[in-house]
Amino acid sequence: MIRQIFLTACLTGLLAGLALTVIQSVKVIPLILAAEQYEDGKIITYSSHGQPIKQQETINKKNSHDQGHTHDEEAWGPADGFERLFYTFVANVFLATGWAFVLCAVYMYLNGLSIIKGIIAGVIGYLTFFALPSIGLSPELPGTLASALEHRQAWWMGTVFCSAVGFALLFFNKNRTYQLGAVGIILLPHIIGAPVPDVHAGSAPLEMFKEYVQATFISNGIFWMILGAISITLFQRFRPQQV
Repeated sequence: MIRQIFLTACLTGLLAGLALTVIQSVKVIPLILAAEQYEDGKIITYSSHGQPIKQQETINKKNSHDQGHTHDEEAWGPADGFERLFYTFVANVFLATGWAFVLCAVYMYLNGLSIIKGIIAGVIGYLTFFALPSIGLSPELPGTLASALEHRQAWWMGTVFCSAVGFALLFFNKNRTYQLGAVGIILLPHIIGAPVPDVHAGSAPLEMFKEYVQATFISNGIFWMILGAISITLFQRFRPQQV
Protein backbone atom coordinates (compact mmCIF):
# COMPACT_ATOMS: atom_id res chain seq x y z
CA MET A 1 0.00 0.00 0.00
CA ILE A 2 2.81 2.44 0.88
CA ARG A 3 4.53 1.71 -2.45
CA GLN A 4 1.24 2.20 -4.27
CA ILE A 5 0.62 5.60 -2.67
CA PHE A 6 4.21 6.79 -3.08
CA LEU A 7 4.50 5.85 -6.75
CA THR A 8 1.07 7.25 -7.52
CA ALA A 9 1.72 10.58 -5.81
CA CYS A 10 5.21 11.10 -7.26
CA LEU A 11 4.32 10.22 -10.86
CA THR A 12 1.05 12.13 -10.66
CA GLY A 13 2.91 15.15 -9.30
CA LEU A 14 5.33 15.10 -12.22
CA LEU A 15 2.64 14.75 -14.90
CA ALA A 16 0.07 17.10 -13.34
CA GLY A 17 2.79 19.64 -12.49
CA LEU A 18 3.88 19.67 -16.13
CA ALA A 19 0.26 20.06 -17.25
CA LEU A 20 -0.30 22.97 -14.85
CA THR A 21 2.84 24.72 -16.08
CA VAL A 22 1.69 24.42 -19.68
CA ILE A 23 -1.78 25.70 -18.80
CA GLN A 24 -0.38 28.63 -16.82
CA SER A 25 1.90 29.55 -19.72
CA VAL A 26 -1.12 30.34 -21.87
CA LYS A 27 -2.56 33.18 -19.77
CA VAL A 28 -1.55 33.24 -16.09
CA ILE A 29 2.22 33.68 -16.42
CA PRO A 30 1.97 36.33 -19.19
CA LEU A 31 -0.41 38.35 -16.99
CA ILE A 32 1.98 38.13 -14.02
CA LEU A 33 4.88 39.32 -16.19
CA ALA A 34 2.78 42.17 -17.56
CA ALA A 35 1.62 43.22 -14.08
CA GLU A 36 5.22 43.41 -12.85
CA GLN A 37 5.81 46.22 -15.32
CA TYR A 38 3.31 48.38 -13.40
CA GLU A 39 4.70 47.77 -9.88
CA ASP A 40 6.63 51.04 -9.71
CA GLY A 41 3.75 53.11 -11.01
CA LYS A 42 0.62 54.58 -9.52
CA ILE A 43 -1.75 52.53 -7.39
CA ILE A 44 -5.16 52.14 -9.00
CA THR A 45 -8.10 52.00 -6.60
CA TYR A 46 -10.39 49.27 -7.90
CA SER A 47 -13.13 49.68 -5.30
CA SER A 48 -13.85 51.07 -1.86
CA HIS A 49 -16.60 49.52 0.27
CA GLY A 50 -17.91 47.78 -2.85
CA GLN A 51 -18.16 50.93 -4.99
CA PRO A 52 -15.93 51.18 -8.09
CA ILE A 53 -13.68 54.23 -8.31
CA LYS A 54 -12.44 55.32 -11.72
CA GLN A 55 -9.67 57.73 -10.81
CA GLN A 56 -6.12 56.77 -10.00
CA GLU A 57 -4.47 57.78 -6.78
CA THR A 58 -0.96 57.32 -5.45
CA ILE A 59 -0.78 55.52 -2.11
CA ASN A 60 2.27 55.85 0.10
CA LYS A 61 3.78 52.41 -0.32
CA LYS A 62 5.80 52.74 2.85
CA ASN A 63 2.63 53.16 4.88
CA SER A 64 0.86 50.36 3.02
CA HIS A 65 3.70 47.87 3.44
CA ASP A 66 1.87 45.89 6.13
CA GLN A 67 -1.29 45.52 4.09
CA GLY A 68 0.03 44.71 0.66
CA HIS A 69 2.83 43.73 -1.65
CA THR A 70 5.82 45.98 -2.14
CA HIS A 71 8.49 45.71 -4.77
CA ASP A 72 11.97 44.84 -3.50
CA GLU A 73 14.46 45.51 -6.28
CA GLU A 74 17.28 43.70 -4.44
CA ALA A 75 15.34 40.51 -3.71
CA TRP A 76 16.57 37.50 -5.68
CA GLY A 77 14.34 36.07 -8.33
CA PRO A 78 14.81 33.75 -11.32
CA ALA A 79 15.54 35.43 -14.63
CA ASP A 80 12.69 35.77 -17.09
CA GLY A 81 12.43 33.11 -19.73
CA PHE A 82 13.49 29.49 -19.35
CA GLU A 83 14.90 29.86 -15.82
CA ARG A 84 11.68 31.31 -14.45
CA LEU A 85 9.57 28.73 -16.28
CA PHE A 86 11.76 25.94 -14.88
CA TYR A 87 11.33 27.12 -11.28
CA THR A 88 7.59 27.44 -11.88
CA PHE A 89 7.56 23.86 -13.14
CA VAL A 90 9.49 22.60 -10.08
CA ALA A 91 7.14 24.42 -7.71
CA ASN A 92 4.11 23.02 -9.54
CA VAL A 93 5.49 19.48 -9.34
CA PHE A 94 5.97 19.75 -5.56
CA LEU A 95 2.50 21.27 -5.22
CA ALA A 96 0.84 18.59 -7.37
CA THR A 97 2.68 15.81 -5.51
CA GLY A 98 1.39 17.07 -2.18
CA TRP A 99 -2.19 17.23 -3.43
CA ALA A 100 -1.80 13.77 -4.99
CA PHE A 101 -0.92 12.34 -1.57
CA VAL A 102 -4.12 13.90 -0.22
CA LEU A 103 -6.19 12.34 -3.02
CA CYS A 104 -4.58 8.95 -2.45
CA ALA A 105 -5.64 9.13 1.19
CA VAL A 106 -9.21 9.74 0.00
CA TYR A 107 -9.10 6.83 -2.47
CA MET A 108 -8.32 4.46 0.38
CA TYR A 109 -11.85 5.04 1.70
CA LEU A 110 -13.68 4.85 -1.64
CA ASN A 111 -15.24 1.75 -3.16
CA GLY A 112 -15.51 1.05 -6.87
CA LEU A 113 -12.76 3.41 -8.01
CA SER A 114 -13.14 4.92 -11.49
CA ILE A 115 -11.90 7.89 -13.46
CA ILE A 116 -15.23 9.64 -12.84
CA LYS A 117 -14.72 9.33 -9.09
CA GLY A 118 -11.17 10.60 -9.49
CA ILE A 119 -12.37 13.68 -11.38
CA ILE A 120 -15.07 14.26 -8.75
CA ALA A 121 -12.40 14.01 -6.04
CA GLY A 122 -10.37 16.53 -8.02
CA VAL A 123 -13.33 18.91 -8.22
CA ILE A 124 -13.85 18.64 -4.44
CA GLY A 125 -10.14 19.32 -3.96
CA TYR A 126 -10.42 22.35 -6.25
CA LEU A 127 -13.34 23.72 -4.24
CA THR A 128 -11.65 23.00 -0.91
CA PHE A 129 -8.14 24.25 -1.55
CA PHE A 130 -8.66 26.93 -4.20
CA ALA A 131 -12.13 28.05 -5.25
CA LEU A 132 -13.81 28.54 -1.85
CA PRO A 133 -10.81 30.28 -0.22
CA SER A 134 -10.40 32.42 -3.35
CA ILE A 135 -13.99 33.67 -3.11
CA GLY A 136 -12.93 35.58 -0.01
CA LEU A 137 -9.29 36.18 -0.89
CA SER A 138 -8.93 36.72 -4.63
CA PRO A 139 -5.76 35.62 -6.42
CA GLU A 140 -3.32 38.53 -6.38
CA LEU A 141 -1.28 40.01 -9.17
CA PRO A 142 2.08 41.59 -8.31
CA GLY A 143 1.44 45.04 -6.85
CA THR A 144 -1.96 44.18 -5.36
CA LEU A 145 -2.64 45.60 -1.91
CA ALA A 146 -3.92 43.18 0.71
CA SER A 147 -4.47 42.81 4.45
CA ALA A 148 -1.81 41.51 6.85
CA LEU A 149 -0.32 38.17 5.73
CA GLU A 150 -0.91 36.40 9.06
CA HIS A 151 -4.61 37.30 8.97
CA ARG A 152 -4.98 36.00 5.44
CA GLN A 153 -3.13 32.79 6.29
CA ALA A 154 -5.34 32.16 9.32
CA TRP A 155 -8.53 32.73 7.32
CA TRP A 156 -7.29 30.55 4.45
CA MET A 157 -6.42 27.66 6.77
CA GLY A 158 -9.74 28.00 8.58
CA THR A 159 -11.63 27.99 5.28
CA VAL A 160 -9.78 24.91 4.02
CA PHE A 161 -10.41 23.10 7.31
CA CYS A 162 -14.13 23.94 7.34
CA SER A 163 -14.48 23.01 3.66
CA ALA A 164 -12.70 19.68 4.13
CA VAL A 165 -14.78 18.77 7.19
CA GLY A 166 -17.98 19.89 5.49
CA PHE A 167 -17.41 17.90 2.30
CA ALA A 168 -16.36 14.83 4.31
CA LEU A 169 -19.65 14.97 6.21
CA LEU A 170 -21.60 15.49 3.00
CA PHE A 171 -20.10 12.52 1.16
CA PHE A 172 -19.31 10.06 3.94
CA ASN A 173 -22.33 10.54 6.22
CA LYS A 174 -25.90 9.81 5.15
CA ASN A 175 -27.54 11.48 8.14
CA ARG A 176 -29.55 14.48 6.88
CA THR A 177 -28.94 16.46 10.03
CA TYR A 178 -25.19 16.08 9.72
CA GLN A 179 -25.35 16.96 6.03
CA LEU A 180 -27.24 20.18 6.77
CA GLY A 181 -24.67 20.97 9.44
CA ALA A 182 -21.94 20.31 6.87
CA VAL A 183 -23.33 23.04 4.62
CA GLY A 184 -23.23 25.44 7.57
CA ILE A 185 -19.63 24.48 8.32
CA ILE A 186 -18.61 25.15 4.70
CA LEU A 187 -20.32 28.56 4.74
CA LEU A 188 -19.04 29.59 8.19
CA PRO A 189 -15.75 31.25 7.10
CA HIS A 190 -17.61 33.24 4.43
CA ILE A 191 -20.21 34.35 6.96
CA ILE A 192 -17.40 35.55 9.23
CA GLY A 193 -15.76 37.24 6.27
CA ALA A 194 -12.24 37.26 4.87
CA PRO A 195 -9.67 39.84 6.05
CA VAL A 196 -9.63 42.36 3.20
CA PRO A 197 -8.35 45.96 3.14
CA ASP A 198 -10.83 48.85 3.13
CA VAL A 199 -9.60 49.80 -0.32
CA HIS A 200 -9.16 47.19 -3.04
CA ALA A 201 -6.28 48.47 -5.12
CA GLY A 202 -3.20 47.53 -7.08
CA SER A 203 -0.68 48.85 -9.55
CA ALA A 204 -2.00 46.87 -12.53
CA PRO A 205 -5.11 47.99 -14.47
CA LEU A 206 -8.44 46.67 -13.21
CA GLU A 207 -9.12 44.75 -16.44
CA MET A 208 -5.81 42.93 -16.08
CA PHE A 209 -6.70 42.01 -12.50
CA LYS A 210 -10.09 40.62 -13.64
CA GLU A 211 -8.44 38.60 -16.42
CA TYR A 212 -5.96 37.19 -13.93
CA VAL A 213 -8.65 36.09 -11.48
CA GLN A 214 -10.60 34.43 -14.29
CA ALA A 215 -7.48 32.74 -15.69
CA THR A 216 -6.40 31.35 -12.32
CA PHE A 217 -9.87 29.95 -11.59
CA ILE A 218 -9.98 28.23 -14.99
CA SER A 219 -6.40 26.94 -14.94
CA ASN A 220 -6.70 25.55 -11.41
CA GLY A 221 -10.03 23.92 -12.24
CA ILE A 222 -8.49 22.12 -15.23
CA PHE A 223 -5.44 21.21 -13.15
CA TRP A 224 -7.47 19.59 -10.37
CA MET A 225 -9.53 17.51 -12.82
CA ILE A 226 -6.33 16.33 -14.52
CA LEU A 227 -4.84 15.61 -11.10
CA GLY A 228 -7.86 13.51 -10.13
CA ALA A 229 -7.94 11.57 -13.40
CA ILE A 230 -4.21 10.80 -13.41
CA SER A 231 -3.95 9.96 -9.72
CA ILE A 232 -6.85 7.49 -9.64
CA THR A 233 -5.63 5.82 -12.84
CA LEU A 234 -2.15 5.31 -11.38
CA PHE A 235 -3.57 4.37 -7.98
CA GLN A 236 -5.37 1.47 -9.64
CA ARG A 237 -2.37 0.69 -11.84
CA PHE A 238 -0.02 0.33 -8.85
CA ARG A 239 -2.49 -1.63 -6.72
CA PRO A 240 -0.75 -4.62 -5.10
CA GLN A 241 -1.41 -7.85 -6.94
CA GLN A 242 -3.48 -10.41 -5.05
CA VAL A 243 -1.60 -13.66 -4.59
